[in-house]
Parts: sequence; C-alpha cells; structure tokens
Amino acid sequence: MGYIREYYEQIVKLQESEWAFIAGHFQRKVYAKNDIITQQGDTENYLSFIESGLVRFYIPDDEHGYTFSFSFEKEFTCAYDSFLTQTPSEKAHGI
Repeated sequence: MGYIREYYEQIVKLQESEWAFIAGHFQRKVYAKNDIITQQGDTENYLSFIESGLVRFYIPDDEHGYTFSFSFEKEFTCAYDSFLTQTPSEKAHGI
C-alpha cells in the first residue's frame, strides 16, 4: 500500500488520519500471469492500483486477442467505460 500513498502524496501531503481513511477503501489482491481481471461482457466494479507488473487491454478472439492498450505499475487501472457506466465491458483486461 506504500505505492498508493506515494501516488497520492505526489499531489498532496496526507495526514495519518487521511491516509487511514483512504487505505481503508483498498483491498490487496494478487493476480498471476495470464489471469483475467475483467472478462468481455462483465461489468467492472473495481478501480485497481498496479503495484508491480502490467495489465493488458484487449478484444478477445479465438486465438490471442487484439491488444490495444496497457497500464503499468504504480498506475490505477480498470475497464474504465464499464466502471463509469456500470454496463458490460466490450473489452477484456488481464495480467
């Protein structure tokens, strides 16, 4: 969770009580290589922060899919359009 605090503190210095409030809204989850975070057709419910590694955004097909974007470590990520509209995602994203 230290990286998330560093991310926020690039913008504003946090008091311990402020950080405790923010940190209380995060849950750590670890994914393995090739795990899918959001399937095509699923609704995105979470905003994620990448501690290490990267996330690939792609449109699945029969073999590999068409990659169109990446998110990298120390960034927030999600299937943004699905997250905002709470509608099924037209794309997938995963590790």
